[in-house]
Amino acid sequence: RMKGNPLFHDYRQLPAGFSRDGDIITGEVVGDSTYTGPGNLVQDRYHFDLPDTGFFFPGDVIHYYFEARDEVAGDIGHTILPGDTTGFASFQHDLRYPSDFICRGLPTMFSDTPGDQPTVLLWNDFAARGGENEWLYALYGAGMHEGVGYDVYYTNAPDAGEGNGLGGRATSAMMAHYDVLLYTCGNLLAYTLGNGDFTTDPSRDIQLLNTWFDRGGKKALLTGDDLVFDLYQKGVEGQNFVSNYIGVTLLNRQLNNLIDNQTAPHVVAQSGNGVFNLVDEWVAYGGCLGINTFDAVETVGNATRLAEFTNADGQAGAYTFAAATHKLYDPNDAEVVYMPYDLMFLYNAPGYTAPAGFEGVAARSLIVRDVLNFFGMQLEAPVGVDTPDAVPLDVSVYPNPFNPTTTIALDMPRAGQATLKLYNVRGELVHTLLDGELPAGRHELTWDGRTASGARAASGVYFAEVRALGETSITRMAMVK
Repeated sequence: RMKGNPLFHDYRQLPAGFSRDGDIITGEVVGDSTYTGPGNLVQDRYHFDLPDTGFFFPGDVIHYYFEARDEVAGDIGHTILPGDTTGFASFQHDLRYPSDFICRGLPTMFSDTPGDQPTVLLWNDFAARGGENEWLYALYGAGMHEGVGYDVYYTNAPDAGEGNGLGGRATSAMMAHYDVLLYTCGNLLAYTLGNGDFTTDPSRDIQLLNTWFDRGGKKALLTGDDLVFDLYQKGVEGQNFVSNYIGVTLLNRQLNNLIDNQTAPHVVAQSGNGVFNLVDEWVAYGGCLGINTFDAVETVGNATRLAEFTNADGQAGAYTFAAATHKLYDPNDAEVVYMPYDLMFLYNAPGYTAPAGFEGVAARSLIVRDVLNFFGMQLEAPVGVDTPDAVPLDVSVYPNPFNPTTTIALDMPRAGQATLKLYNVRGELVHTLLDGELPAGRHELTWDGRTASGARAASGVYFAEVRALGETSITRMAMVK
């Protein structure tokens, strides 16, 4: 199922058996046997192929799953991957469907004018290992929405060194109109930013970012455990990258050993740091279930320490290690804010109270907002609480029972993707009345008692299933004759 960018519908070529309804494209491909180069069959392995040209364009988003059937002596088994396909039909946001089974065409283009696209790219170099919800809600709390304010790139199998990083898939030209990069490697201890070394990770991430920074005026927020440690293992390229764009020296890859074995140290912002304005303290959580180590780094050259770790009593001034840094690289006017832990491990400090006007917004959202504002984004619009589903969806049906027509009303608290499907008591799909984007407000859809083919539906009980804004509502209806 693909949500297609309407800019390209006039040029799109659909494979046989595929169909398009508005911007939504549906279809399936049959897996074929896999052979080695010499032509030998590989047992129990199949491949699935979509067209290389004319089908997938910038701004398209594909949701997919695999289905398999197996027959043994007349007994047919059936399975799907992923096992739960809830959210398959929704393109509202990433949390509705597993990120492993989403493919995006980047950048999201709004028009045929070069540069008319999101200027922020979130690179999740920790995909499917956690943190997606923390980043998405943090950006939402900062007033940003995926596909509008920012794009997302996922590194599939980030802990395998398969070369799936941004440097293995994108070109410098593709990156040209992104002005801000948000990067996370979670708590990976390897395969973060690759340098093209085929003995580890063949992705040429460092080279791509160097070229991107050389365009001038680019900004980046780099976060994650072991990032600097791993870059130190990447030879001259990695060490130069740390020196040029992060501006720190690595003292130890296990910070907790140097701060009295604190696994969740308190962090305080430096007075007059110039970046963090809305929040000045938080917790870098590194406790259970596993213990995060965090890189122990100190700033060098013209890099500045933005925040520091306190001692066990919460007192500042105990350590020289940096909890956040800023570096301006003069040759190409590049700016980098760096934190030696991922946003998913950034917790509210005990007793945290959000500033006036940001009630209910988590500290991590305010930190992202502060960094983006520092980078020139000017995110001054008011925000709500730190969840996109704070106001419930409301669905009503009238009349009920009905004959032959009824109205299904949706009250949308905000704009978003919505589907309305009708099922009979056997769970069979009878009709799809809605599948697309709806603006905020009340929407009334009429069902005339007919199936998708136009035939008159039989009298009996039906169910209206509405999926929108991360919620599902199922309403029982009765058609009487």
